[in-house]
Amino acid sequence: MARDPEKGKFAQEDPVTIFPTSASAPVNVERSPAGDQGASSYDEENDPLRPDETLGDHYYTTYSEKKESEIHTTVWNLKKGDTFSNWQVCRDWLQGTFPLAEIKFQEDRAQEQAYHAYLEEVASDLKTEEWSVAGWKRKAEAEATLLSKERKNWWEICETDNNEKIGLRNIINNLKVEVERLKKQDAEIEKLKQEKAEAEAARDEARSHWERSEQRKVRTCATLALKEKEIDELTALLSEQEQLKVELESSKKDLQFERVERAETSRRLSATEEKLEGSETARVANSVLNADELDEMVAYLLVAARNDGYAQGYAECSQHVVTALKVDWDTSRSATYGVNT
Repeated sequence: MARDPEKGKFAQEDPVTIFPTSASAPVNVERSPAGDQGASSYDEENDPLRPDETLGDHYYTTYSEKKESEIHTTVWNLKKGDTFSNWQVCRDWLQGTFPLAEIKFQEDRAQEQAYHAYLEEVASDLKTEEWSVAGWKRKAEAEATLLSKERKNWWEICETDNNEKIGLRNIINNLKVEVERLKKQDAEIEKLKQEKAEAEAARDEARSHWERSEQRKVRTCATLALKEKEIDELTALLSEQEQLKVELESSKKDLQFERVERAETSRRLSATEEKLEGSETARVANSVLNADELDEMVAYLLVAARNDGYAQGYAECSQHVVTALKVDWDTSRSATYGVNT
């Protein structure tokens, strides 16, 4: 900034930026060389400013009463080439609108006021920093105490961790064994299911075979019953035949015996006739047989026998008629007396 004596105004040569912390507090000011020629020869190694501070910060931090000649520069004693961090604070001043009376008033302000305000601010910052350092120190001590306790219990913690890991490993191994056992059980269950299916198929086949066997058995039993019935009938017929055979044999024997007896009787009769032919008995018998009374008696006997035979035949026929025609027919012997059929 430079003042033009002809116009009575401030001329703007280089951009200037300021930002006061308060009305009575100092302002951070950074001063840079006026031209670019001095910048090329600037020795950064001998620069007392840190990278994170401005020139005004350096003035405030390095000021002391023993170095009165190096008192910090206020805002109102700016020179050409000074730069500031915030240009918006002095925008009105740069535009030449700041009143001269205000400028004079600010130039005449005692430096002690700004200095004491700065000292109070620095003391507050230092106290805050001390408190922060004390807090961090206490925290570091607590961390160190905790770390020492942890170091003392390190072996126990390691042993506990190892035991936990061993227990977890045992659990994992047991789970693996259990998984293998369950897999084997699943395989056995599948095998049992397959065997069960095969057994059920065999059971169904055996059941169907048994049912067919039962049906054949029933048919066989029915056939056997029929055959037994036929056998019984044949046995009965055989028994009858045997009985008839026995009767036939008996009849043959009787007939043979009768033939023998008849032959014997015939022989005896022949012998008797031969004997009687020459005797009186034969002549008496012939006379008796040739008598008329005897002929009448024989005729009467023949008629009586014929009537009796007719009555018996009529009664038998009447019985057949009654059975066939379902009629009431008199079949008594008195109804057939004297009937000539």
